[in-house]
Amino acid sequence: MKVILTFCLALNLNFIALSQVDNYWNIIDSGAFTFKLNSINIKSNKLMGLGSSASICNSQGNPLLYTDGQVIKDGNNKNIISSPTEYSWQCLLSSVLIPVEEATFYLIQEYDSTIGTNGQSCMHGLNYTVIKRDNNNQYYIDNKIKNKILKQGKPSYWSGTSACRNKDGSFYVNSVINDTLLIYSLDSNFTLKSSVSLIPFYQFAAYPPQINTRYSNKVKPFFNHLGNKLYVEITEDLILTKYLTFNIGSLGLPIQHEIKILSFDFDKVNGLLSNPQVLWKQSKGFVNISNIKPQDTLEVMNFVDFSIPTFSLDDELLYINLSKGEYIIPFGRPYSVPADSSILIQINVNTGATYSFNSLIEKSGGYQPGFIKQLADGRISKFIYKYINSDTYFNSDVIQFPNGNGQLCNYQKDFLSIKLSKNMESHQVNMYHYFDYIRLKYNITYDCKANIQFTNNSFSEAKFNDYTWYINKLNGKTDTLKGATPSIVIEKSGKYPYKVFGHSTAKLYGEWFYDTLFVTIPEKPVANFKAVDTVICRYLPLQFKNQSSTKEIKPGSLATYVWTFGDGSPSNNDFEPIHIYTKPGVYTVSLFYSNGYCDSTLVKNQYIRVVDAPKAGFSVMNKQGCSPFMANFTDTVTLNVTKKEYWFSDSAFWKTISTPKFDYTFNKHGHYWAVQKLYGFTGCVIKTDSIQFFISKGLLPTDSLAITLASYDTLNHLHLEWQNHQAATSYNVYRSADGNNFSLLTNTTQTNYTDIGIFKTPNYYRILAMDSCGKASSAKNRVKPQWIRGERLPANEASILTYTPDVGLGFSQSLELEWTYRHAINLSLGETNPINPYHDDNFAQPGFLKKCYRYVANHNGVKMYSNYECIDFEPQTFVPNSFTPNGDGLNDKFLPSMMGIVSYDMKVFNRWGQLVYSGNTPWDGMINGQAAEADVFMYSIHIMRNDRNSEFYKGMVHLIR
Repeated sequence: MKVILTFCLALNLNFIALSQVDNYWNIIDSGAFTFKLNSINIKSNKLMGLGSSASICNSQGNPLLYTDGQVIKDGNNKNIISSPTEYSWQCLLSSVLIPVEEATFYLIQEYDSTIGTNGQSCMHGLNYTVIKRDNNNQYYIDNKIKNKILKQGKPSYWSGTSACRNKDGSFYVNSVINDTLLIYSLDSNFTLKSSVSLIPFYQFAAYPPQINTRYSNKVKPFFNHLGNKLYVEITEDLILTKYLTFNIGSLGLPIQHEIKILSFDFDKVNGLLSNPQVLWKQSKGFVNISNIKPQDTLEVMNFVDFSIPTFSLDDELLYINLSKGEYIIPFGRPYSVPADSSILIQINVNTGATYSFNSLIEKSGGYQPGFIKQLADGRISKFIYKYINSDTYFNSDVIQFPNGNGQLCNYQKDFLSIKLSKNMESHQVNMYHYFDYIRLKYNITYDCKANIQFTNNSFSEAKFNDYTWYINKLNGKTDTLKGATPSIVIEKSGKYPYKVFGHSTAKLYGEWFYDTLFVTIPEKPVANFKAVDTVICRYLPLQFKNQSSTKEIKPGSLATYVWTFGDGSPSNNDFEPIHIYTKPGVYTVSLFYSNGYCDSTLVKNQYIRVVDAPKAGFSVMNKQGCSPFMANFTDTVTLNVTKKEYWFSDSAFWKTISTPKFDYTFNKHGHYWAVQKLYGFTGCVIKTDSIQFFISKGLLPTDSLAITLASYDTLNHLHLEWQNHQAATSYNVYRSADGNNFSLLTNTTQTNYTDIGIFKTPNYYRILAMDSCGKASSAKNRVKPQWIRGERLPANEASILTYTPDVGLGFSQSLELEWTYRHAINLSLGETNPINPYHDDNFAQPGFLKKCYRYVANHNGVKMYSNYECIDFEPQTFVPNSFTPNGDGLNDKFLPSMMGIVSYDMKVFNRWGQLVYSGNTPWDGMINGQAAEADVFMYSIHIMRNDRNSEFYKGMVHLIR
């Protein structure tokens, strides 16, 4: 609940105002007098002080800021800026300084063309400038927010601006533009909240101008202390500008006159106005203009332009300051005002009753109408100043008890009378308001009552050390509290206006704060419930229905429920619990319910009757497995049973089973329930809590995996692949040399495996699928990959290959033989569907070491390879005895013819034994780059065979050209 209600300041038309520190008052920045000593010390600051002046004081009454509308000065009389507005002071109607924050101030100014002179043209409106204070206590203008236009309108004769501060530090500001009452909220920006036309409340505004007449009005809005009311002064005149042949002049004579005060209810949460009423009015005028005669007199009362109406502290009594004048119809000369009177009127804002005090000056002349001001202790003072022979005199009346009606207020005339300095000019008496330092808030926590804790964020500069709180109760009594942060408990919802007086003995400063507690205590919750059955068999679950109600639950809290069932069992905190009674009897049930604020308890005595019944029960060995899953049941029921039934959710019907132990098989995977139902001698039928079974998909004894690939690579590593099974969680891979005795190679979750062992004979392989329960599939899927074995005939005459087909992989559509002399990746097709055994007559090839073979079987497009079999050549060497390096491509180089030879090293010598060549490549007949002549050369050759044996050859070779 948001509450925005605090101290409101009437700040409009700040022509003359004072600031108070205890019993001391400031007139200008360094002058002060006291009601106790009746003394004064004056020092002029030479500032203009018309209706556009405004100021703010600190807790000792010394000024923080002062402006006459043009110049802004700080408390040390130092200029901050010379001209915050583009308008001259003749155009300015009022200025207001608002402390939005402790170091941020808004200067709001109202201006109008009706005051302008020398041909000036001013629009009626509002502008504002932001003034800030830095950490060194120096003030400066925020140039980004200087002389900003807030609102403009048509020229107006007079208006005013007032403000009301909310307790969160923001303000509401009002003014009248274009005869429309405007309400703005102000924190760091202005936001228009209300717009109300005042034209319907004018008396003469609808009258068309007549010959020799004109219309004039002026308005002034102001708040009460609490800020829940806004009042508007309205003065209207129908003015005669010419009488017979005489021009009366520009001012004219009022012939119709009305003065009134309007009241509006003000919603400070939303900034809205409502319920307009005329609180008080007075009308004067000549009945018939044509019958006006010279020397006729019209008595007129006006609100004093620079005097702000003031309220008693309880906002019940309004004090207004009026000037009373007599206007005489001239005869051959301009009109005259023989004398003025200053009138103070008290108005009861609730009843409309009025009371007039004796005027301070009655037709004595020379005095200004003056103003009224509320003192910090609640008293109200009326101030008048007078000029006599260039001297200024200052007088004050005081209302000692402003809350008292009529004479009970104790109005004291001439309470203070002081002669001011001759250097003191009237426009130097400036309107100060005392700074509002008290900043209070409150926090409400609710249970069944409202617990209110006040917090205090008052400005530290005031050094308040004494707080007195006055809180109005609904019964008419007032609670008085002491302390900076008191607490109070309120038991009924409602509005509780309160006020606080803070006092500083160190600063000799006092200040009032006004607010209202808005208390809305939540309604108590109502606990209520019922049971689905009030007669129940024992061991049966009983459902309780919660019928409790509440209008609200405390934010950030959860509803709390505490159930007791009367059988000694622990309490339950569920919203709608299910309870099982285990003994026959009659039981009392209660529910405690709390909505976070307060609680309610309902007790139902002897509410539940429990009838005797058999105690159900059964158990199983295991509730989790793989399909098909056999559950082993054990019945634990022993007494009071006439019949027993079981329900299994995979079959969905009841079975009568009398034996205490039995088995039941769940054939499919899934989640299933088993429920027991007992029939007792008392007629009770009892169902136990169900037992749930979790059955995974399992392997059947008939399941067998098909191996889809068994193939060797050229490293003779065997690659296996097999089908996936949905029930399998892993696979076991086995190997056997004889096809009977298998050993486990690995367990894998993949559907492939590579056996990197190198074997001389083929092996058998088997794959078993394993389910989550550890069961294996059938072991029928045994395979043996295809295999070849090769041998060499003497002198490399031929090779013979023996082929063993694969087993367990199905029939192959074709069979191919591949071979290579070089590398394993370069195998060439040698034969399709060769005979077995295969005789290779083209076995040996000079220059190579061996020949390698493999078979390729085609199984429905899938190629599977046998092992890779390589046969070494029998080593053979032949050395020629001549060569002819003539470039004809025949016997051009000298080299040995070799087969099965790994490497050789050759040296060649001439007939004198000189080395002419050395290397492991053929000799081309060149010596040192020159062709050798035909001759006989000697050689020696060292050879390494593929069987790791070595040979040495030497001899003679003829080079023929």
